[in-house]
Formats: sequence, structure tokens, C-alpha cells
Amino acid sequence: MYIDLSLKSQNSSLNDIIKCTVRQGQDEVSRKKTGSQSNRRSEIVRKETFRANYAGFVVKFSYYTHFGERKEAACIRIAVIDDDKICLRETAAIVAEHLKKSGQECEMKCYRRSRELLWELEDGNGFDLYLIDVEMPGINGLELAQQIRLSHLNPYLIFISSHIEYSIECFEYQTFRYILKSEVREKLPKALDALQMQIQQREHRYYVIENQTRVVSLDYEDIYYLNVQGKYTYFYTRRGMFRERLSLASVYEKLQSDEFIYVDKGTVVNLSHVLELDNRSVLLRDRTAIQVSGPQFRNVKRAVSDYWRRQL
Repeated sequence: MYIDLSLKSQNSSLNDIIKCTVRQGQDEVSRKKTGSQSNRRSEIVRKETFRANYAGFVVKFSYYTHFGERKEAACIRIAVIDDDKICLRETAAIVAEHLKKSGQECEMKCYRRSRELLWELEDGNGFDLYLIDVEMPGINGLELAQQIRLSHLNPYLIFISSHIEYSIECFEYQTFRYILKSEVREKLPKALDALQMQIQQREHRYYVIENQTRVVSLDYEDIYYLNVQGKYTYFYTRRGMFRERLSLASVYEKLQSDEFIYVDKGTVVNLSHVLELDNRSVLLRDRTAIQVSGPQFRNVKRAVSDYWRRQL
């Protein structure tokens, strides 16, 4: 379990980052050898303990640095946002303790201001799960959730609040759970169990671009749109722009997904990233506006409407 607690103060230009690797069931330096005599592999675990004082409280961790091969569930990236440092610490501790018991690897960052998290999102550093307080100064939790949904497609949102009256509004942002702070110790572990199951069952499809010097694997969810320029098809993605020496028709055939649709003869868009269809153009999640050709407009409008209905 990899934990990165970035507890940031409002006026600090430098951020204390606590990084640790936690391994359950190891309590001392150990060396374990497996395999045949001709093919031995070593597994080394080193225990270390440290303390850090930040934002008025002490964080203490014992952690284990692991070298060697180990098969584990995919790492879950988690952001915790709460302006109350005591609540922030409690939520982070519950998550760390529960995922450690379940053997789930995670990377966690904590924020006391929404703006700091938005800076991360602007740099392309998204998370699988956001644990969000609702009432915060500046950008509140609802406004933050809206920004998260605009920039990233399928993260999970769990709101943790002292007030029940925000619950209905929060579910407008496809909220996974809404938990009262008075019930967080009881209900957050149950929510994490349900979420782990969903994340592991989530299907990811990939498009592979291969040439003489490199191989790139693109998650379908990361692809905003494609267009053809000369002999190349260009992929515009969350990770940047890539190209393949292949016709757009051949790429479209390889994708084999109803989520991609032609908006004109040289451009294909990913319906999952369409935010708006207006005045014969589509607005994508990365804020790119693409014109829809006259012959294609009716098909595109129907495809967008059908896709949005399926998401309800």
C-alpha cells in the first residue's frame, strides 16, 4: 500500500509529503527465496518507522519497502479533501487501515483546499476515488465535483458531510456514496468494500499503436477524438497527441466500439467525452469544439442522445 499524505497549509510554498509502503504481515527485515536452484528469486522487505509533524499534528507510520516480484490488485489512486484537519486525518486513517487489511494497494493524497486539488487535475493528475467534504471555504465540495466531472470521466465520488440536506444535490454528480461524518467509521469501510469490487470488475479496453521504435497502449476512456491528416491518423487523448500511419477507416474498424462516431469524413469523436451538441458542433471534455458535417448531423445527434440516455 503506497500512501502519499500531502497535508498542505494555506500559506506554505513547500508541501510536506509523507510517502510510505505498507506491507501487511511483515514485522522485521526478512529474505525469502523461492523457485528452483537454477532460477532463484529474492524477496526483501525492510521495515522503517518515522514521525512527521505537520499542520499541528503528528503522523506516525511504520512501513515496509518491498523489493522483488509480487502479484497484487491494481493500485487505487485516492484524493481526500476536507478543510478540517481533524476530519481529514480521521478519514485518511480509516481508508489506510481498511485497505491495508484487505490487501488493496493504494496511493492517497490529502488536501485542505479544493484549489490545490484542481491544480493537480489541470496537470492531468486524476484519481480513481475522491472523498469530498461539502462545506469548504472558497470552492465547496459541490463545485469541486462539477469540475472533476468536466475533466475526468469515470472517477468515484464519496461525499462526507456533517449535513444531510446536501445529499440530493450531491447525487447529481453520479455520487457513489453520501456519508454523514457522525457515521463515517461505520459506513466508509463498507463503501470501500463495494467500491473495490466495482473497480476490479470495470472493463478497460485499449488501442495499441506500434511502430519500429515504440509501442503505446491507449485506454479508450482517455481518447477524446481522432482525425486524419495525410497518411496518418492522429489520436487526441488525455495523455497528449499520438499518431499512427493508418487510415481513419482502418483505425475505426480496429476500435470496434459504438462509443466512437464519425462527425465528418475525417474526424471521429468519443461519445463519452461529448458535453454538448449545439449549432452543428460538439463540445468535448477537453473543451475542444468540433464541427459536425451537414450529412452527419442527424446521426450524431441521435447517437449522442442515445448515449446520454444509457448513462441515466
